[in-house]
Amino acid sequence: MQAYEAFQFLRPIALSEFGEAFDTFTTSAFRLECLTTYLVDEERPFFDSYSRTGSCEEGFNQDWLDFLTTANRKGKSIHRCRILPQPNDDQTYFRFEVDCGYRRNLECGESISYLTRDDASELAAAVPFLLDYWLFDHLNAYAVLYDTRGVFLGAAKMEGELPKIYAALADRAVNIATQIPIEDVLARIR
Repeated sequence: MQAYEAFQFLRPIALSEFGEAFDTFTTSAFRLECLTTYLVDEERPFFDSYSRTGSCEEGFNQDWLDFLTTANRKGKSIHRCRILPQPNDDQTYFRFEVDCGYRRNLECGESISYLTRDDASELAAAVPFLLDYWLFDHLNAYAVLYDTRGVFLGAAKMEGELPKIYAALADRAVNIATQIPIEDVLARIR
């Protein structure tokens, strides 16, 4: 399937429908993160503080941490594959994300692995387009749409053959991704 053909199988949805996917999945959730930076309004004060001090403020991402803890208690698995930024990219946001977010996510039961840009190129060859997405229970796939700066634009439910294509991509990503200890990731980007 070519990229121009695949767009017809992306159905824009309300954020409430996207949120329901997090409430109703029963066994597994997978997330692929492709961008170098995400500009999330709720993160802005925490990111600005981290940029100035290099320290993480308490309370960052608490709703997500509570969600992870509850999902883990219910036996649900959540796995994130993050494409590593290029060495010449600005690493500030990624350091913040790893130091203040991923470290705590791991403590609450999320599994996180990393993909190189070469890995990402290999994955991109297998799909109509490589983009951020969530896959729930290996059945329901949602594209998460951002502009070029990393500003969230919305979500779209994948329909037709796309959920199967992106479920296979999730399996492939997990198989080639590297489980790097968080301290090693931080050491590489400091």
